[in-house]
Amino acid sequence: MTAQTKLKPLTRVFQWNGLEIPDPNPRLKSEEVLKVLGTVHPELNNASIEGPSFQGEKEVYTLCTRLGTKG
Repeated sequence: MTAQTKLKPLTRVFQWNGLEIPDPNPRLKSEEVLKVLGTVHPELNNASIEGPSFQGEKEVYTLCTRLGTKG
């Protein structure tokens, strides 16, 4: 008898300002998701993306805003 291992797909989430935002559309690239989220949170229109990092069964992208910086 052979053991079968089932792989669970990673859940992609976005973290910003202490919030964990679920992925609005797993088919989109992370940059496209950032544009979608920018329509709801205008502060994200000039944000950058860091990651992914892996936390358990989550693929985590951190959204970094550039507010208050010059140059």
